[in-house]
Amino acid sequence: MTVASAEPRTITPAAQSAAVVATRAQLRRFLRVAAGFISGLVLVVWATDFLLGVRNAADHGKKMIGSEVYQAIEAARRPGPEVTTLVMGDSVARQLFRPGTEPRADVRYVTSNYAIAVAGQYYLLEEALKHCPNVRSVEMLLVVGVWGHDLGPPYTDDYFCGHFHSAAQVAEVWRLKHDVRLTTTHAARWLLPNLLAENAVRRPQGPAEPAPQGQPMHGWLTPTGGEPVLTLAAKVLPPRQPYVMPYDKTPAGEVLVPLSPVSKHYLDKMRSLCREKGVRLRVLPGPCVTPPRYFDNKGIYDGQFVYVDESILSDGTHVKPQYLEQVRTEVMTVHGLDPALLPKTAP
Repeated sequence: MTVASAEPRTITPAAQSAAVVATRAQLRRFLRVAAGFISGLVLVVWATDFLLGVRNAADHGKKMIGSEVYQAIEAARRPGPEVTTLVMGDSVARQLFRPGTEPRADVRYVTSNYAIAVAGQYYLLEEALKHCPNVRSVEMLLVVGVWGHDLGPPYTDDYFCGHFHSAAQVAEVWRLKHDVRLTTTHAARWLLPNLLAENAVRRPQGPAEPAPQGQPMHGWLTPTGGEPVLTLAAKVLPPRQPYVMPYDKTPAGEVLVPLSPVSKHYLDKMRSLCREKGVRLRVLPGPCVTPPRYFDNKGIYDGQFVYVDESILSDGTHVKPQYLEQVRTEVMTVHGLDPALLPKTAP
């Protein structure tokens, strides 16, 4: 029996053309569906971020990490043509001069916390001088340790990047640090500030420990483990020579006040900005425990150190409530602050 071989089918030009047209039509349908999906996703994400921002504004950032920073930004941005004096500083300064307890309309407290570093203090000062154009005096109280803060972990992501993330601020920090991980965080907070702030609130804020019953704990989300995208960014391009805060002493045993590159950059900018606007800036030491005693060999401070007994501090830094008035009086006296700056009510 003879089997005839199958002859190859000839595809006509018309059939080829029809196949190409069909393929292109399918591609166009896919692109339309994909574009619709992406547009919808972007809209939902943007709307969620916007609504979270509205909520945060309504309750003055109380649900955010670093709500005191949010409130300091509010204070800095509140128009105050009558304001002539600003009191600024970290969380110890905030204990002594809490926003909302100002004695008069010509005084504005813009106190926040240590974790925003000197960089955050500069941006607060910049905002306050923009919205309070008649300021002529700034008293800034910062504890010694602030000067060693170089925008490193573990608090920078939520406290600095979470609150100071305009495009200009992201660009400036990149030029200063060249830290891919930091800028990845910073740029993300610029794009979706409220959604990522909400995510941060729901993330474990310390080393992973056994979770409370019924509460899941994901160790990879803790600061110690590092979020995967940020860990990858740090591996792609590690920061150049990360700053390590020194603990140098004089021959007499006094500890030298550290000054990180970030702190130096923004301290210089503070002084330049105030000179430009005809504002007197005094950078003053917050209360610190002795021993040790400190020596400012870099000319950071414009006042003497204020030493207090460790027994009146709750954690080596913050003042116990019952001693606030005593410490406030000592700080005012040593620094020669105008009694008119005293809060109208004890915070």
